Amino acid sequence: MLLDSQVLAPMDLWTQYLVSFSQDHTLQLGSNESLAIDHTLSDINHQLEEHGKSLHDYGLPLPIELGSEVIHELEKWAPEKDTHLLCVF
Repeated sequence: MLLDSQVLAPMDLWTQYLVSFSQDHTLQLGSNESLAIDHTLSDINHQLEEHGKSLHDYGLPLPIELGSEVIHELEKWAPEKDTHLLCVF
């Protein structure tokens, strides 16, 4: 959608749906929403980079580049994952 210029206000769309966009990462990271949002931004940026673009080109926030040790500690000390939410009905 971004690459095809179908979104007139990318920041408004991001602000409105950032929790939904980040939900997969939130479940994987034990409800650590800030880290999930950062991972989501990183994923989107990688997709855009494949087409020569970046989040910056669309006025979107850039992910905070955390070191692997910091990410490991955040994941380690995150609340236990709620595995029943991962069941398929």
